[in-house]
Amino acid sequence: IITTQPFEVGDEVSVNGNEGVVKSIGMLTSTIVTFNNEEITLPNSAIVENPIINYSRLKTRRSVLDFSVAYEANIAEVKKILLEVINSDGRTLLTPAPYVVVKDLGEDYVTLRAYFWMDSEDYYAVNNYVKEAVVNEFKKHCIPRNYKRYTISNDCASELNYEDKPLQERVEKVRCKDDNQDIFDKLEDKAK
Repeated sequence: IITTQPFEVGDEVSVNGNEGVVKSIGMLTSTIVTFNNEEITLPNSAIVENPIINYSRLKTRRSVLDFSVAYEANIAEVKKILLEVINSDGRTLLTPAPYVVVKDLGEDYVTLRAYFWMDSEDYYAVNNYVKEAVVNEFKKHCIPRNYKRYTISNDCASELNYEDKPLQERVEKVRCKDDNQDIFDKLEDKAK
């Protein structure tokens, strides 16, 4: 581990099903602190023999979020709402462009999947913003959800509690240009 350096102290990683931040790297063991503040010490031999996911190594990260709606929902409107929410956060990247597809047709619902990119350091904050804003926007626009036990009436705006405020205005995150390109940038440069 010391010679191959698959991760460094402070990197967010997943090793042997354990996800957290690397606290220390020793000759025989490495320590990870989970997001529940549990300290896990792993033998380096077990780490080397298994796949390691390093979430911190690359500058950007893609998010994939699923949203389910009832079959009665207008899919074009749902896609529009999802893209508006994603693009309202200046921490999301405009290139590659976010997009939404129909992922699954369930027995009682349609699942749409949203793909979008952000800086790795913003991953959790952007995901939380998008999920909360989507719930509010679905309520505001009376997007029917799948409820097996109840049916939401067409007059849902008066029944559902939502914040009647516009999406935040996009304020672009200031990013420093550096010589360290992500592998996607390097591949794109090679393709030119």
